[in-house]
Amino acid sequence: MNSLDSGTEPLGSLTNIEELERRLSSPSDIASERLYALGHEGHGLAQPLVLMLREAAEMWMSSMNSPSSVSKHARNAVSTVSSEEKKDDGDVNLALPEELNKQAVTKMHETQYLHRALSLHLAVGRYDSTLAEEMGKEGSHSLLSRLARFDLNAINHNWSEEDEDAIVELQDLACEIGSLSSGAFPMKYSPYTKEEMLKRLPLHFMMKPVATAGCANELEECKEQSVLINQVSIRQSAQEDVGFGESS
Repeated sequence: MNSLDSGTEPLGSLTNIEELERRLSSPSDIASERLYALGHEGHGLAQPLVLMLREAAEMWMSSMNSPSSVSKHARNAVSTVSSEEKKDDGDVNLALPEELNKQAVTKMHETQYLHRALSLHLAVGRYDSTLAEEMGKEGSHSLLSRLARFDLNAINHNWSEEDEDAIVELQDLACEIGSLSSGAFPMKYSPYTKEEMLKRLPLHFMMKPVATAGCANELEECKEQSVLINQVSIRQSAQEDVGFGESS
């Protein structure tokens, strides 16, 4: 059952990433959530997704630009061990092991959270090109561009190979999302109005099974089908599947 008939609240700016991942896991889910969000006088689905990405990106870049934040998780990790290795005067030795210091970025919550946010944007963009365009115009492209141009060498820190790989992986995700754009990247910030987004919504139809001779009993068990058809925004040169059908 999707949000069109589940009675759940539409996705909004306060929705956490776990809820976004759960409710945007397929093309039909995304299409129905777009329809549901605007149908409840919301601001569309692009806005909460971009707000979530902005929060994740700014938290990560802020931590990366602060040497004390970069090593915070490694320092916390060693504090538990150090508490059992006190000096004679009773003080705790909080010396930071080099191997932990060098893997600080990989262990940071901000890194893991940004990776999830980017992965969700990539999956949503692949499933729904219309929503991907709306997110780009809502401001996601400027964030992706900043991540792609992030220069880890500009920060005075002794990076490990694992940390460098983690940063490059985030940048690769940002570039891959940007590559989904059919136009120029990055898009200029110019969000669609609610009226424009309403015109871009998929068409929603309820389809009843057709009765045929000899299948009266089977017909009673058939469920009405909810069908969402994406509206074509550009001229198509080949046949493409634009419908999402599911039982209601």
